[in-house]
Amino acid sequence: MPYSSAKMTRAQRIFLAIAIVFLAWMLHFSLCEWHWRENVNFIGLGGQRVLYSLWSWYRQDPATGAYSLTGLTTREFVDRTAAVVLGVIVPLAMIIGDVWWMLGWRRQSRLAMGRCVSCGYDLKGSSSPQCPECATPRTARPV
Repeated sequence: MPYSSAKMTRAQRIFLAIAIVFLAWMLHFSLCEWHWRENVNFIGLGGQRVLYSLWSWYRQDPATGAYSLTGLTTREFVDRTAAVVLGVIVPLAMIIGDVWWMLGWRRQSRLAMGRCVSCGYDLKGSSSPQCPECATPRTARPV
């Protein structure tokens, strides 16, 4: 019997959705670091920074003269371009795709049960061309 996503149980779909989000988080976590007002040591004003920054801001405290870092940085061995693509863009795309995928399953299951795709109202006893609850036009049931 060939594999079909429609045959997956609800628990399997939930597990798969959580696994995709977890993998996206691990990919981001392995390449990027977030800092919030952490002290940073400079060799000098024109010297090297300890951390390689992507989108970070350095602020100098007027009272002490110390610099603090806020924002997204990468580890020293990670290229900035790779960190942006693999650490930010790919995980966001995975999460957006996951949400779109789960909403598609929701629509498909509502159609299969004879419910309105928008509000979930039971349309089995209704003969009107639209949902009596939300006025969404009826769509054909899947084969």
